[in-house]
Amino acid sequence: MTNGLTQKRLSGFVTLVSSLFFACAFPANGVTPLHDWSFSKEAISAQAITSVTGDLKGSFESRPVTNGFGVRFDGSTSLDVPGMTPDQLPSETVTADAWVSLDAGTRWGSIVGFYQDNGSYEKGWLLGYNDTHFVFSVSTASKLHTITSKTAFEKGKWYHVAGSFDGKSMKLYVNGVEESTGSSAVGKIAYPEKAYYTIGAYRDQDEFFRMKGIVHRVRLYGDALPATEIRSLHAEGKSVFPRGVTFSVKPHLRFDSPRSATIYWETDEPGQASCIRPGGKPAFPSGRQNEIAQPFDDPERFGTGRVVPLPHQHGFRLGYKKHRGNL
Repeated sequence: MTNGLTQKRLSGFVTLVSSLFFACAFPANGVTPLHDWSFSKEAISAQAITSVTGDLKGSFESRPVTNGFGVRFDGSTSLDVPGMTPDQLPSETVTADAWVSLDAGTRWGSIVGFYQDNGSYEKGWLLGYNDTHFVFSVSTASKLHTITSKTAFEKGKWYHVAGSFDGKSMKLYVNGVEESTGSSAVGKIAYPEKAYYTIGAYRDQDEFFRMKGIVHRVRLYGDALPATEIRSLHAEGKSVFPRGVTFSVKPHLRFDSPRSATIYWETDEPGQASCIRPGGKPAFPSGRQNEIAQPFDDPERFGTGRVVPLPHQHGFRLGYKKHRGNL
């Protein structure tokens, strides 16, 4: 089954999304975090949120937008925990983990941390990212030592990221796999006298770079969790998020006539198909809403078309004879 779409120049793209969108707060596997931030819609009241453990009060710069997965940081907001001091944070060993989907990288990106990086004064720790990869940084004297993941993150894809430090060794995990280690940081964590305990932004005394992406959960532990525990955290959490699509036949364009074409593809499993036109507007005419289902809670961004009856084959028909200008 196909949908008639129109435009003078054929453009747009098609994506598949999973049918699983509900986010839940999955428990840690036998280890209680010091701080546990679960960013469900129910947990946030106006611009405030309370941690699941630790009884911390967080404050957003502006009223956040949430969806079924977590809170969206759009580059204009972040979460700060006022009044945080070093004596409330781990002093010798630490693990920070997060479920995050990034829309963009940046030279200075932080998911969560408490730090200052001002010239030769580098103190604290952070779990974050740069333009292309995830990073974990710890200071035990006057320098933030940083290790970098092997995995280059894909924009819009969900990742479980964890960094641990046991006083002698730093480790960085992506999706349960240990990807980087470092031994430059040795001893107790060296904290700045004052800093921001921030989620969703790289923020210190003279820098403030906000995240663009979605955060589902952030946890902080007072221990350096072993690799088995990190793998368990990843395994317990990954079912919340859409699985990636595997194509048995990759998307390709077939011209049906000089004035229309169809995009075809086949996947290993059934799914929903979305056609999104440039600029993020729904791709289907308003008069055909009976053929549209919304897979996300953002109808301004997604318009979804039906798939053909065969469970693994999908197609959209593009043309411009009817509904001129709707794409």
